[in-house]
Amino acid sequence: MEVDSTTDPEPSSLHRVRGVPTFIALRDGAEVGRSVGSRSPDQLTELFEAPASGNRFRGRISTTDRGMRLGVAVVFGIAAVVTATPILWVFALAAAGFATWDLVRS
Repeated sequence: MEVDSTTDPEPSSLHRVRGVPTFIALRDGAEVGRSVGSRSPDQLTELFEAPASGNRFRGRISTTDRGMRLGVAVVFGIAAVVTATPILWVFALAAAGFATWDLVRS
C-alpha cells in the first residue's frame, strides 16, 4: 500500500514516519523491516522479502551517506583541536557513531 504523507498524515503518524521516502514491511500487522531514504532495487527487494522468510530486514546506510557522516566527524575533530573545545569531540564521536552504527548492530 502506498501512502502520501502530505495528503493523508494519519498513517504516517501511526507508523512514526519521520523521513521521506520511508518503506515499511509488515507481517500480520507487525513491522518487520523499515528503510528510510533512497535504497537500491536489491535492498528494497530484500526489505519486502523479509516478511515471507520470517526474518527482519537489516539494511545498511549507503556508502555516500557513510562518507558524509565520517566527513562531519573529521570536521568536528579538526574544529575540536583548532579551538581546544572539548564538547566538539563529543560531536565528532557522535557523528562517527552514526556513521558506523549499522555495522556494529549486525
